[in-house]
Amino acid sequence: MTNLIFFIAFSFVRAPTQIELIQAEFFVEAKNPLTNFDFRLWRSSITVGDLKKLVARYLGAEQTQAAFFGLSGQLWNR
Repeated sequence: MTNLIFFIAFSFVRAPTQIELIQAEFFVEAKNPLTNFDFRLWRSSITVGDLKKLVARYLGAEQTQAAFFGLSGQLWNR
């Protein structure tokens, strides 16, 4: 509890750094409402293999293969 009080107090005492101001503006979007946000900035290239590697870190190799196999069957049967 003491740590939280000092953290909050210290946050009010010192001025934010430039990177903190940029992050705050990005997350709060005070100047640019969400309706005007250009989501194209978020797009990037990713392969199925990259996605499988990421999921395998959490589910394990067998469950990842089963999940992707089930998903591919659902996508093709639409």
